Amino acid sequence: MKISGIFNEPKIEIFSYKIKLENIRENIFIKLDSEVFEHFFLIVKDPDKKIRALLTYKTRIKEYIISAGKEDTSNGTVCGEFPGGIWEFTVIKPYDIKGEFAFEVETDVKTEKTGYNLELLKSDFDKKYSSEKKWYKGDLHVHSNYSDGRQSFETIFNVIKQKELDFLFLTDHSIVPTQFYKSETCIIPSTEITFDNSGHINVFALKDFIDYTLFFRDSDFDKKAEIIDEILKYEKMQGGLVSINHPFHPETPFTHDIDMENANLLEVMNSPYYYEEIDYNGEAVRFLDYLWLNGLKIFGTGGSDSHKPLKNGSETVGIPLTYIYSEGLSVNNLLSAMKKGNMYISKEPGTRIKIYNNDKEILPGNETAGRVKFITEAEENTKWNLVKNGKIIITKTGKRAEFDFDISEGEFYRVEGCSTEDGRITVYVNPVYNNIKFQNKQTWKELMSKYLSEKKEDFI
Repeated sequence: MKISGIFNEPKIEIFSYKIKLENIRENIFIKLDSEVFEHFFLIVKDPDKKIRALLTYKTRIKEYIISAGKEDTSNGTVCGEFPGGIWEFTVIKPYDIKGEFAFEVETDVKTEKTGYNLELLKSDFDKKYSSEKKWYKGDLHVHSNYSDGRQSFETIFNVIKQKELDFLFLTDHSIVPTQFYKSETCIIPSTEITFDNSGHINVFALKDFIDYTLFFRDSDFDKKAEIIDEILKYEKMQGGLVSINHPFHPETPFTHDIDMENANLLEVMNSPYYYEEIDYNGEAVRFLDYLWLNGLKIFGTGGSDSHKPLKNGSETVGIPLTYIYSEGLSVNNLLSAMKKGNMYISKEPGTRIKIYNNDKEILPGNETAGRVKFITEAEENTKWNLVKNGKIIITKTGKRAEFDFDISEGEFYRVEGCSTEDGRITVYVNPVYNNIKFQNKQTWKELMSKYLSEKKEDFI
């Protein structure tokens, strides 16, 4: 059975199709077809109103199987019994897209085993891959060919083994990975909410599909910020973390006027190899300082935003690395540490940091008082900046640097590393602070407008 439709209205469009499916023995086959390669998606619900598939049309993978058993069910779908009755297939167009779309539905087709044996949506978030308290490294922003990336799960699996990553957040656009290869690496089901080119948001550690049909109730494009706020508020209540991604990216700058109470993190290091002529990461760092100066407790994070290898063939997964100090390696421990800002980000492997407060070791993101010492080490010569309340106060150059200072009330200090060749940021260490009064009851638009109007040349 083939279903088709056409986008021709300058508004959010929702197409719902009810299909009677009876006596299904083994599987449901779905094939996506569209003349446009864009971020719109298909949600499949069974007669019990359970989501059995969440698929994006901006994908390299066109065919999917919802199976009775997990051995041959596709990523992005949920296996299980097939209640007979009315199945609902909903297509949501979240931004101005023109063109035709279609999908095909068949039952009980011949299938092959997927090779995946890790059911991500059923993962135990308390499972400990390691009990050691230490810095763990990984990538918080990776795309596969299940959305618009060109890397297969097998390729990603091999890369994370080769680079010895401890964790990986899979963040395909708007969808949620349901399966992966069994691995010693902690794989966290996540997504990059992508409703248009006006801003992307990572939601980390999803326990289920996001049911977009519950949130898209208005056809007005101007209502998307409200829709996003509702989704983020709901996911935070479920224990997830929210990151505003690449806010100054030249192609996808963040402009949605969301409530900043719904955000935990700001991505300050993203794909540093893509747009060498534009320092959008540096601008994100400056803006994050501005948020802190305005009383927002938002921590910096990073991610490769990997879609494919570089032209020279080198893999992009793990560039940059995010280091998280965790009380043992588990999803919940990682989330707890990220929420507290116990992180630093480095474009190059081998970077190490230590922070001491009155000779006691502390972590980035900690509140402190008195004497503080930062010690940083990298494998290459680096320009190290000590930043106080958004202004560089000391610069040192070398593979290693130490900074000693007294921190007073209302102050925050952080350290960043920059390339000695072009000055671009290569290391970001989250701040330590002393008795700052935080209040996140502000909107993105308010803060961005103030930032752009107040920005001065001497602001970092």
